[in-house]
Amino acid sequence: LGSSFGGPLATMLAAGEPQRVRGLILCASFVRSPRPALHRYRHAAAWPVVGALRAARRVPVWLGRSQGRSFRHAKAETWTRVPARSLAARLRSVIAVDAREALLACAQPIAYVRYEADGVVLPASFDEVLKLKPELRCYSLPGAHLGMHADGAALARVVSEFVGEGPEARACGAHPSP
Repeated sequence: LGSSFGGPLATMLAAGEPQRVRGLILCASFVRSPRPALHRYRHAAAWPVVGALRAARRVPVWLGRSQGRSFRHAKAETWTRVPARSLAARLRSVIAVDAREALLACAQPIAYVRYEADGVVLPASFDEVLKLKPELRCYSLPGAHLGMHADGAALARVVSEFVGEGPEARACGAHPSP
């Protein structure tokens, strides 16, 4: 299971180690940058810029509307613990990643989990994955990009269904819902 940026990494692992990976689940993920427009700003993905942005984002973290209080606190603490250099490196990796060939090489069963209110990974990322692998199974869950943390039980049910190919597993259409 690869969530967010873990999706391209899990895809590359599945393609590179097919005998060791029995299935692939992409959760709120992508195989190419979920925001292609960021490519033109890749030179700004330096630690001083990211550090300034991180400081500016601290206020909205505490005023988050749809997130629970404990989640906002955990998110704010994470922002204080991760160095700006690390965040800048991650941003550059997200901008540069391209796992489309790896996805095409995957022979394992694949599932894609979408969150209906995901404002980070937009529907175009799902559309691209679906175009490359139209046979994949897809699931749509309520929640935002970090929905797996807000409602882990819903994702656990999807994973169980996919692994067992239960009644919730389905071939993808445009943007199906369970």
